[in-house]
Amino acid sequence: MKRIILTSLLALLGEAFIISAMLLLPHGLAQDIMILDTVVLSIIWALICYDLYCPIISDSDHAPEVASIGIRWQGQLAYMVLAVGFGVAAGIYECAFIYQVLGQGGLLGILLFAWVFSTAAGHKASAVAAQEKNALAGREQMKKVVDQLQNALADGTDIPADIRSALNGITDQLRYITPSDKQEAVELEQQFIRLAHEIAIALPHRKTEEQEIHALIARLERTLAQRKQIMN
Repeated sequence: MKRIILTSLLALLGEAFIISAMLLLPHGLAQDIMILDTVVLSIIWALICYDLYCPIISDSDHAPEVASIGIRWQGQLAYMVLAVGFGVAAGIYECAFIYQVLGQGGLLGILLFAWVFSTAAGHKASAVAAQEKNALAGREQMKKVVDQLQNALADGTDIPADIRSALNGITDQLRYITPSDKQEAVELEQQFIRLAHEIAIALPHRKTEEQEIHALIARLERTLAQRKQIMN
């Protein structure tokens, strides 16, 4: 709140300075051109103050500003330089008011295009980041459930060597999973997680359910092999 208040005061003082300078300084401009130049300078000052009002990078996980801020700043800088340069040139060569309006309007259009393009780039970057996060989520869940299996192995001292070896091999193979958001990959990941949970539940009863555990491990290995074949 303090930042917003200070920025608002700075923006108002800057705008007051622009208007006072245009009214009081001896520039010899016609009233309509003076108003036009005041509007242009006010737009430039508003662009300068914009990033003081709004944080450059937001707190969201996939902040679109990261991708769009460079485009927006380049567009703003180009507009500022061209708008001021055009205004000075128009004053030196005494261009008619209508031509100055058209020229400044065209430059403003370039600025608006840069803002629209930067916003589109930000949304695209946000969508791609969300897609990548979804692709990684399934693999991370697979790793968590395998960690649970490893904990179960650590708790059991009399687990047969073949079961222990098979589960350790599955843990090692998880490193070769490529993140993917394809529906087939998601279904296999969910199946893998479900099978791993069933194994974790059965391990404490391994003496009576050893055959079932072997069957579940075989299905788990097959599911993992099918998931490894799916690339993003």
